[in-house]
Amino acid sequence: MDPINALKPPRRAAYSLSKSTAHSQTISYVLLSVLLITGESQAETESLWTRSNLTGNWKGLRSQLQDIGVTLGFESTTFYQGGLEGDGRKHFDASTRVDGFFNLDLHKLGLWQGGGLNGHLEYRGDNMQNFRGGAILPVNSGTMLPLDSGNEIQATSLYLSQQFGEKTSMLLGKINAVDLLAADPFFGGWGTQRFWNMAFVAPPNGIVPAALMGGLLSHTTGPYTFNALVFDPVDQTDNYSLNHLFSSGTAMQLSAGLAGTLAGRATSATLAATYSTKGGADLRQLDVPADIRSGEKSSTSYTSLQLSHLIVESSQVKGKGLGVYALAAVSDGNPNVIKSSFAGGFAGKGMVPGRPNDDFGIGYFDYNFSDDLQSTLQPILALGDEQGIEVFYNFAVTPWLILGGDLQRLEPALERNDVALVGGLRLRVVY
Repeated sequence: MDPINALKPPRRAAYSLSKSTAHSQTISYVLLSVLLITGESQAETESLWTRSNLTGNWKGLRSQLQDIGVTLGFESTTFYQGGLEGDGRKHFDASTRVDGFFNLDLHKLGLWQGGGLNGHLEYRGDNMQNFRGGAILPVNSGTMLPLDSGNEIQATSLYLSQQFGEKTSMLLGKINAVDLLAADPFFGGWGTQRFWNMAFVAPPNGIVPAALMGGLLSHTTGPYTFNALVFDPVDQTDNYSLNHLFSSGTAMQLSAGLAGTLAGRATSATLAATYSTKGGADLRQLDVPADIRSGEKSSTSYTSLQLSHLIVESSQVKGKGLGVYALAAVSDGNPNVIKSSFAGGFAGKGMVPGRPNDDFGIGYFDYNFSDDLQSTLQPILALGDEQGIEVFYNFAVTPWLILGGDLQRLEPALERNDVALVGGLRLRVVY
């Protein structure tokens, strides 16, 4: 994952259901029913169809909490996805995830100036088939993250934030890497808001884990933004302890971004370099027994460049429109299993007349896995590059009820003679 372009707290055919699916959907439906009743009983200044949250302002309580520094967010997303072509498992699966966010303004709460406490709680089912047609990158990030935590609640972000004046800020604690991309109009989105495939939601780079423990310092001066991220390179999804941190090594990411205009349209560029002392096994010797291997790689690195440009501004939504986006990266290729990658495409919001809340995207990705890894595996497993095209459209029934459709065409790294076509529907409810 590559959190290089945003430093903002998160905003905020018949089939049979497995036991875990039924359990997760029951939770979602019960929550929806209860909150619908709650929302309908309130005297709101906005109607049910125009307000941004299903449950409205809670008879003024939501605003009162924000006034004292407490901002709460809650949403659920239900997925229905399956293989359409070139996938040995053409059945469709259904699953639901729930996300909760909180941001506490410590100054408003009577503590200190510029301080904040931020959290992201996640729950997901565990029954989705994510590696379709031999694909290595998960086709549905929303049902893959948090890692190894199906039918469990995990706090994937729990960190302190501190603002130093208007130009410098810091995050310290447990940080969900995807949360750092919350403000990006193309990448990120947790698999619930924009693209589904991991290549776009949390572009893997072989170093940054899904949930990390560390600190991020950001400084903005004029059009430039500089970030320094120091973290434990081991995934911290289910860890809430500070014991044994950095015992496996230390990782750092430095980035410099430029935001400006090109041809009168918003444009940005961010260059990032990531380095980890964790290292790993020499990929040329994976077929050699561990006890007689002659060497290990002591470190790994990754460099990326991210670009964005707004092509057409929306006449319906200020600051939004149709843009083009790209992220290209290269690594040492050993011990990093990813040699190079590219992900990019187009995304738009407020571009369909009369549909200001609809958004869409079309993206292409290409992941080139380590040449050393491919050579080592060649006698027993044919591993090539992985490519894919994904298209999504989100239809906003109301600002809080979004129905999305998604289609992916994959050329998997494994079983490369089969091109897989995967499609799905997604229903997101913002409470």
